[in-house]
Amino acid sequence: MLRKLTTFFFLIIIAAFVLTTAVSAENPVIVIDPGHGGYDGGTAQGIRTEKEYNLLLSLYLYDELTADGRFDVYMTRTDDTYLKYLPRALVALNTNADLLLSLHCNSNPESYPNGNMAYITVIEDYAAWTLAGKLLDGITASTGIKRGKVETREDTGDSLGVYYWDSTRQWDMPAASHLGQTSDYFSINTWASKFGIPSIIVEHGYLSNEHDRELMDKDENLRAIAYAEAQAIIEFYTGHVHQFPTYATVDHP
Repeated sequence: MLRKLTTFFFLIIIAAFVLTTAVSAENPVIVIDPGHGGYDGGTAQGIRTEKEYNLLLSLYLYDELTADGRFDVYMTRTDDTYLKYLPRALVALNTNADLLLSLHCNSNPESYPNGNMAYITVIEDYAAWTLAGKLLDGITASTGIKRGKVETREDTGDSLGVYYWDSTRQWDMPAASHLGQTSDYFSINTWASKFGIPSIIVEHGYLSNEHDRELMDKDENLRAIAYAEAQAIIEFYTGHVHQFPTYATVDHP
């Protein structure tokens, strides 16, 4: 029993230290997540697979933010590696991230949908509406890709069913509708919110659309997007005082 109590208090001390370092860190911490990777190539339209577009964009954005000097920047992958969603979110948790930014390109069976869009968490405490909008504005201004919407997407169910959040922002087993709000559809947003970290999934354009694809195929446009996104992040984190909750939960279902 003494061993269990000692371990319990030790974990409390660790948790307190993590939260303190997250609040007192000198620089905002940004984790960039290039979507897909390895055997998961994403959509395969254009001169590259989606995983390659995502990695290039991420590397360019990493360079821009690092060069600014006011951010601590990490990446979930820097090469053609496959990662599941939890390991990606754990990078953000372990670095006390202020933001987890997952970069993607969109696709559709039809060729007419076009434009960018962003998905944020359904949990309002971590819903980065303003920054997500600024990122989309930057993509449009730098490339001409149509400005799309910032959206939330609730869990719609899979083979396991629909998940729900309870009052302490834990998700429970499927079909537990008595817990309250439906969880996030996208796992990266679900895990980030569980860890108390704002997250944004950016869909830069539709590779299934000829106009968007031709723009995304040009390296100068990818660099321009990265620069615009960096400027949006810089303005958001250095241009005004903002606050997100500092607590996180790390129990895994």
